[in-house]
Amino acid sequence: LRVDLKDNNVISSSLGGDLGGNGDLNIYVYKFQGGLDVHISYNTHELSLPMPPLNQSINLGQRGTNGDVFWNIEGTWTQRNEDQLELKRIYKRAPSVIIPGTGMSVYKMVKMIDRNPGKYYATIATDMYPEGAIRGQFSRGWPKPLFTRPVC
Repeated sequence: LRVDLKDNNVISSSLGGDLGGNGDLNIYVYKFQGGLDVHISYNTHELSLPMPPLNQSINLGQRGTNGDVFWNIEGTWTQRNEDQLELKRIYKRAPSVIIPGTGMSVYKMVKMIDRNPGKYYATIATDMYPEGAIRGQFSRGWPKPLFTRPVC
């Protein structure tokens, strides 16, 4: 699964998004003998300081609406260059890893997003933009659905 995050996708009652900020979120499922791993990668470009972001999450909500947090993705941001940050999170043996507060495994949550991507969006919030600096709606078709192609 992949989603592009942009400033003008933010639905905010006050500031709107971080002008010029953008990024992407990629979710990969790797099948190997004995299990599945889920790799999550956030990248940001040109977000306003201060950094790192306050939080990053996948939320329930159709395009144009705000919704509750579905999955708060925790991890450590690293500086890739002057204006680019990256967060990578790897869940080993994803079907057995339960996300705190959800009662669901990482694998089940990824499958739920893949089955109905239009119900979910990804967002990153910063100190300056607590309602969201950048946001992107998941959608079907780019890339192909996660579980209908071979994974490596």
